[in-house]
Amino acid sequence: AAGEAVLVPYLSKHGVRQWVVSTIYLANPTLGLCIQPRLGAWSDRINSRVPFVIALSLIALMGIAALMSAIPLTRALGLSYARGEDDDERDASIISPMAIAMAFLGFGAADICFDCLLIPGRALLDDVAVPAGGSGQANAFFTGFQMCGRLSALLVGSSSWTTSGLWGLFKDYTDAHLNACFTVCALFLMTSMLSVVFLVDDRGSTFTFNPSDSESETAEMNDVRSDESQTLQSTLLGQTISNYHSNLSRADSITSGQNKASENWTYKPDACSLLYAVQSVGWLGVCAQSFFWTSWRGEVVGCIDLALQAAIGMATVVFLPRANASCGAAFVWCSSELFFHLLMISVVLVPLGDEYTRSVTPRIIGALSGINYAVHATNALLVAADIVPDQTKRARTIAMVNNALPTGQLITALSGGAIAQYFGGFEYVFVCYGIIGALITSVVWAYSSRHNLFSTNNEVP
Repeated sequence: AAGEAVLVPYLSKHGVRQWVVSTIYLANPTLGLCIQPRLGAWSDRINSRVPFVIALSLIALMGIAALMSAIPLTRALGLSYARGEDDDERDASIISPMAIAMAFLGFGAADICFDCLLIPGRALLDDVAVPAGGSGQANAFFTGFQMCGRLSALLVGSSSWTTSGLWGLFKDYTDAHLNACFTVCALFLMTSMLSVVFLVDDRGSTFTFNPSDSESETAEMNDVRSDESQTLQSTLLGQTISNYHSNLSRADSITSGQNKASENWTYKPDACSLLYAVQSVGWLGVCAQSFFWTSWRGEVVGCIDLALQAAIGMATVVFLPRANASCGAAFVWCSSELFFHLLMISVVLVPLGDEYTRSVTPRIIGALSGINYAVHATNALLVAADIVPDQTKRARTIAMVNNALPTGQLITALSGGAIAQYFGGFEYVFVCYGIIGALITSVVWAYSSRHNLFSTNNEVP
């Protein structure tokens, strides 16, 4: 969160054009669309999560190191400026293509790993929570920790602790703020990785899936069929025919119950596609905020806005299980997504107000978007768990939902900078994505409600 908040201003400061700046987010979605489903399937196949947490964390740390050392290293090698330029004409703020490539490569590797870490992370929590019947609370709990980490990172990113370069540790660096933020990120990541290694029991999935969940019913039905045979034989001894019909009705009732249960566990491909569409356009707005909000509002002010967003998100997580229990996870999810897109559209009204309104309104919009940040990260997984209930495919289901993130990132990276450059500001990115998101979410919500594609079952708090 803190790294993304300062990355775009960092590149813009060094003369990278707006449409080029947004392409730094291309590496993650381009590779993530292929990597994440395979990562989820691999984790389920070996039934383990911690090795993936370790590997992804180490690669992310190497990516952070490459990003932080991009400019110092290229300057030390004499690659800071374009060839043929005279010393007197060189602008110290302009970095070479080599430094840009190194920064893109480092951030791309780290960004992919950060997103992929959500798959073994949530699966690890579900491995413990699902057998105890607490999937809803577990996902809300995970999102709460995400919000807490985001809030902490953004507060650190907007504080004098990092703006001064970690008490002067990076005082001689031209990019002290960025280096300080990514150093804090690396420390957080190493601490989290070590905590998982030494404190978490990687038990894997302990759930054996049976689509009809009816082993006991099958045994009972066999007993009933046996009773039928005995009944037919005992009719010669005076057994009444009514008892036979009673047993037959009982067996048919069990069979009907099995068929109904099997239908309830059926995979619904249309529902998966629609869920993916809503989640992807939701990520458009979320990614746009993460990538461009600080460029629009300024680094420090933007970090404060996003910190308020995280605080509201944490508060939402507390009430989310009860809201799901009252209204249903699918209803809460779709209504929250639509509210978020309307907030993004309202950004267009900001320039119309006076100076005070132009200062306060974006902060309110940013803070209220925290509601959907919590719901977006939690409820899509609950809806997906109803669509694909096989618990032996836990990580694959999480990867399916999480794969909407690189889709959103890819669209944002390809179009966000171009939209900002065409209309003259990053705020128009939020408006355009908000209109697209509101239209798609409304249509999908109406269609899925009519055809009952998303479960209306309430999530027990």
